[in-house]
Amino acid sequence: MSRLRRMHPANYTSENLCRALGLGPFVPALAADEREVLRLLLAPSFQPELCLTLRRSATRARIDVVAARSQIWHQGGLAPAPVATHAGGGDIDPAAFDALLPAWHAATRPRPSDKFVILDGVRAHAARRTPDGTAELQAKLGEHAAFERFVDAALAAAWHAVAEPRVRNAIADLSGRDLPHAEVPPDKPAFMTAVLGAGDEAVALLEALARLHAR
Repeated sequence: MSRLRRMHPANYTSENLCRALGLGPFVPALAADEREVLRLLLAPSFQPELCLTLRRSATRARIDVVAARSQIWHQGGLAPAPVATHAGGGDIDPAAFDALLPAWHAATRPRPSDKFVILDGVRAHAARRTPDGTAELQAKLGEHAAFERFVDAALAAAWHAVAEPRVRNAIADLSGRDLPHAEVPPDKPAFMTAVLGAGDEAVALLEALARLHAR
C-alpha cells in the first residue's frame, strides 16, 4: 500500500506557502497609493491551500485569490515547490472592504485561552498591513469563533468579486456559508509543436505559424 507523502511541519509555513503559490512573502508590500492590505491564507487538512489578498486605496478596493490545484502539504520533502494554481480577482466597493474591518477588530481582541483543540480542520493565518505597522492572527477555524466570522465574511466578498469558476468553487469549498458552486468548462486541450530541419528553416516555419495564428 502506498503512503501519502506529507511535508515536514517545520517547512509548512505561511511564508513558504505564499512563495509556492507565486505570491512572494506572506505579508504583502503596501503600494504607495494604498492605505491598507489584508492577506488571508487558508490551509485545510484535506483540500488545496487558498490565499486572498485584499487591497484598499483612498478610492478603490480589490480582492485577488490564488488557489492551489493540488495540496502543497502532500509534496513532502523540504520547502514547498511552486505549484500550479487557479487565480482570479476583481474590484469591489470600498465600502465592502471597510465592512470587513469590524470583524477583523473583533477577532484580534484578547480572548480566553482555548479549552479544546481541533486536530483536523482549516488553519487560517491573516495579516493586516497599514502605514502604522502589521497585525497578524493565526488559528484553526472552529477554535476561534470571532476569527471564523471574519474569514467567512472575507470568503463571501471574494466569491462575489471573482468570476473564474474554479476559484469560486475553491472559495465555496472552504466557506462556512452556503455559497453555490459554478459550472466548470472543460479544460482546453494542450498541443505541442515540434519543428524539424535546419536552424533557418525552423525559424522561418515558426514565424509562418505565428502569422497564421495571428489572423
